[in-house]
Amino acid sequence: LKSFPGICKDSEQSLIPIGGMVSCESLGTYLFVYKVCFPVACFFFLMSLIMIEVRSSKDIRAPIQNGFWLWKYLIVIAAIIGSVAGMPDDFAHPWMIIAYIFAFIFIIIQLLLLVDFAHTWNETWLDNAENKDRSWMCGIVFFFCLNFIAIIAGNVLLYVFYTKCDSNGL
Repeated sequence: LKSFPGICKDSEQSLIPIGGMVSCESLGTYLFVYKVCFPVACFFFLMSLIMIEVRSSKDIRAPIQNGFWLWKYLIVIAAIIGSVAGMPDDFAHPWMIIAYIFAFIFIIIQLLLLVDFAHTWNETWLDNAENKDRSWMCGIVFFFCLNFIAIIAGNVLLYVFYTKCDSNGL
């Protein structure tokens, strides 16, 4: 990163006249990820608050969601630059803990949605197979076999690529 002008304190010439230039070492740490993700999370949280009770695209606030892309991109980019240049590391550590908690909640919600989707899909296809046409059962068997083969292939690939260890006697 030192070869790119204007990014780090140690670079030879500065294209971006920011008083709070960062060191190149801090751009390679895990805290940098949290400094980038914090303004993005704040932006989307603010957007979700703005969109509460918006029912259709004819609502007065709907163009905020559906338009103004240039301004939204500029706001997010400016917030990321400000966060990277100005956020102290002391703030990034509590934000890391908060990010862990919300990431866990997000994964749980995604798992629930995935299970609900699979259950609804199976229920719909079974109803169609029992009531309408038996060819739906062929679809169920096909996708079962396809997913089963994908699981076996995934496990084989995991074994091949992630079990290579010189000290392991397997």
